[in-house]
Amino acid sequence: MHLLHLLFLRRIKSNPDNWFAKNKIIETLESLAKKQTSIGQKQEALNNIDTALIYTPDSSHLIAMKAILHDAVGDKENAIKWINIAKEKDPDNDDLDNVYKKINNLQ
Repeated sequence: MHLLHLLFLRRIKSNPDNWFAKNKIIETLESLAKKQTSIGQKQEALNNIDTALIYTPDSSHLIAMKAILHDAVGDKENAIKWINIAKEKDPDNDDLDNVYKKINNLQ
């Protein structure tokens, strides 16, 4: 677990409504996942996105990242499942339409 994540977890434990700490955890995990993806550590990136989703389970952005990562590790079934969930949460997002088309080989 990333050191910064641990520090913010302590803050949340002392104050569960600390939105600043939660946002920093999400931001840190997303940034770490992007870095891991760029160096080929896709499963680790997926784990970090899963952890970020604990704090913000309705984030269509993070759900789409999860779909993309599932696709990148060859898990097409879960990629399709998660991009469909992201589209349900944010149906007017054109970027999600593009990801949907790519994952479903429609492009």
